[in-house]
Amino acid sequence: EEMNKGVDLYAGGQYQQAETHLEKATSLAEENYQAWYNLGIIRVALKKWPEAAEAFAGAVENKADEPMYLYHLGQAQYESGKTEFALSSLQKAIELNDRLYKAHYFLGKVYEQLGKPKEAAQAWTKSASMAPSFSKSFLALGRLYLRWDMLAEGVAVLEAGLAKAVAKQERADLYYHLGLAQEKQGNHKEAAESYSEAIAENIGADSAEGSQITL
Repeated sequence: EEMNKGVDLYAGGQYQQAETHLEKATSLAEENYQAWYNLGIIRVALKKWPEAAEAFAGAVENKADEPMYLYHLGQAQYESGKTEFALSSLQKAIELNDRLYKAHYFLGKVYEQLGKPKEAAQAWTKSASMAPSFSKSFLALGRLYLRWDMLAEGVAVLEAGLAKAVAKQERADLYYHLGLAQEKQGNHKEAAESYSEAIAENIGADSAEGSQITL
């Protein structure tokens, strides 16, 4: 009953109240992995990453064979700065379900933090191949190619991301980095056009606090 109240409140955008009911649900039934999972989702919405990791860990403890629980645990651990723990959780999630493209994306982020760019590139490439509309993998891979001065590859990846990206902020980021690659290639006209597109998309991005291109 407490879990259902929390889920309903979350659906209505009342995150703080939802968290209270889910916390009560997990205290009443510690083995209720669904309550732990929903508590984790609510805490993600509240940007309470360490607390979200604790909740997802509770879900995994009671249902260790659910790849989605492990993926969310890995993401929360990554966002909390617990890189080594995130690596283990994400690898386990992928072992159970190799089609979790977001798990591959965050695995790439973990490898990047660990100073393993080649492994990061492999993870992002796999994520991008499985989900062409998930532009974050294309952006991450494109930025990596730019750091390696693999400009042609970077341009190709960023253009592929733009072909499917819908969200204005994501398109702004892709256009900006495409402009950087084109400028390094000496294609100044194309770079100027890409920067102009980045500015246009960035201005149109929906954000109550304003938007800013991710460098």
